[in-house]
Amino acid sequence: MHEYAISIAGGPAAPVHATSSPRPELVVGPPPDFDGSDAWWSPEQLLLVSLAGCFDNTFRALAARAGVPIFSMSCRARGSLGKTSVGLSFTGIHLAVDIEVGSADAAKTHALLADAERKCIVRNSLHAPVLIESIVTIAAVA
Repeated sequence: MHEYAISIAGGPAAPVHATSSPRPELVVGPPPDFDGSDAWWSPEQLLLVSLAGCFDNTFRALAARAGVPIFSMSCRARGSLGKTSVGLSFTGIHLAVDIEVGSADAAKTHALLADAERKCIVRNSLHAPVLIESIVTIAAVA
């Protein structure tokens, strides 16, 4: 069993301050779409960060165990909000993943990506459909 804890505190208006010692404090508030500001992170953005970060961490752990060196990796997440039967909710999330590996590791990388998709804790915790598209590039050998 793993447990995680955070604390959010603030005054009468947004933003609030999120803490989880010993990590740096985050400033969190509503996005401009909900009368907030671009000066802080929104909960919606943090959900996307959580998904991308979890997928990235999961893939890197699987690749390390399989002995697949990663030359570079990036993830970009985009989510859509819409009205649903339970109210405003994410209706879909798109995660674009770019990975650069050696030519001998391309086939293994595709299998590891599928495994990471199945094992990503945050993805498995979401109700919205998550589409993960990957581009695997072979690193140039000097």
